[in-house]
Parts: sequence; structure tokens; C-alpha cells
Amino acid sequence: MQTRSKHELTEREKEVLRMVWAGYRYSEIAAILSIAESTVQSHMDMVRVRLDVRNNHQATFIAYCRGIIKTHEVPAIETY
Repeated sequence: MQTRSKHELTEREKEVLRMVWAGYRYSEIAAILSIAESTVQSHMDMVRVRLDVRNNHQATFIAYCRGIIKTHEVPAIETY
């Protein structure tokens, strides 16, 4: 089993972050992923902690700069 550092995002955190970057609201992400909106909030809380940022704008910017988010991986709103 591979271990990840405490600063590495989980696959679910990356998925939620990509959807935030694409412009989805937490309620939409929750509905699409069949999870509670509070779970989406928790994922984004951890993303901000792991990336050492204060808000979602900074998180998406840092993730893009670090190659965590790539333009071709971001889902279009129409696909869901």
C-alpha cells in the first residue's frame, strides 16, 4: 500500500477541487457525487490545509500552478 504525504491531495479531494475550479457550487458537487454538502465542504477544508491557502481561489490557482489541475481534466458543467 502506498502512503502519501500529509500535503498530498486524495483523489476525491482532487475531484472536488476540479469541480470547484469548473464553477460548480458545493450543492451541485454534492448532488453529482451523491455525497452530503458538508462532505464537499470538508474536502475543500482539507484541500486548503494541504495546500496551505486561505480560500478556494488560492487553492485552485496553486493546484493549477503545481499541475494538480490540468485544463483538459476539468469537467464541463454540461457533462453532468
